[in-house]
Amino acid sequence: MNTKIKSSLLLLLVAVIWGFAFAFQSMGADYVGAFTFFSFRNYFAVASMLVILYLFKNKEKNYDLKLSIYYGLFAGVIECIASLLQQFSIEYTTAANCSFITAAYVVCVPVCGLFIGKKTDVKTWLCVALEFVGLYLLCVKNGFSAINKGDLLAMACAVMFAIHILCIDKGGDKIDALIFCTIQFAVCAVMSTILMFIFETPISLSNVKMALIPLMYTGILSSAVCLSIQVSVQRNLDPTIASIIMCFESVFGAVGGWLILKEFMTMKEIFGAFIMFVAVVLSQISFKKK
Repeated sequence: MNTKIKSSLLLLLVAVIWGFAFAFQSMGADYVGAFTFFSFRNYFAVASMLVILYLFKNKEKNYDLKLSIYYGLFAGVIECIASLLQQFSIEYTTAANCSFITAAYVVCVPVCGLFIGKKTDVKTWLCVALEFVGLYLLCVKNGFSAINKGDLLAMACAVMFAIHILCIDKGGDKIDALIFCTIQFAVCAVMSTILMFIFETPISLSNVKMALIPLMYTGILSSAVCLSIQVSVQRNLDPTIASIIMCFESVFGAVGGWLILKEFMTMKEIFGAFIMFVAVVLSQISFKKK
């Protein structure tokens, strides 16, 4: 099979796994609190990443170990805040809403970049406007006072994920992706464990056991495996094509909510979600290219 086609299909698989993770997070929220879920999820992710590091670590790759650790620690804090906001969001809103609103991070990246001197073109501002129109149709039922608490948390989550992406961009090629992400997952695990013991004690091990499938799915598949696939195949594709493929995460988030959780969307919400998805895709397309 052609390398580009194979890479595209594997990246599409990543989008599928990420999308369905919203439904599994919602399932896990039925049994354990957000801190407990995120804590155990990241321990699964760290364990999986250690195996991946052992099996696939390229010893000849040139990278800065100290810089990888530094950015891993910083990004871990941001990732922890963003993911916890997402987990709390899923307790108050639908998997479809959460997945589409979270996808707004792609548009939020250039907006947040303004604060660190990165310029934003007219097309990006158009995408931001489209994103807000889509958010309104998706989230606002009976006026602005009716915006769901979970929708607001998902919006905050999108902003934090945008900051997280800018952090990775700042590190550039000097950081090792696998080491970076292993440390990031470890920071998330430690932080969420501390919060778990503060806010969610006593911990019900029986409830953790009932949430085991969602925990393993999000920790092993959605976090560690998807990261490894992305790092391996994205280099074979044009970044624009890769970003567009990964944007389909939001679509599969809605599909997962429908298939697994039996969540249904009104035509207004579907149209709002469609506009948001169009904004995400447009933000990744360079019209200067053929």
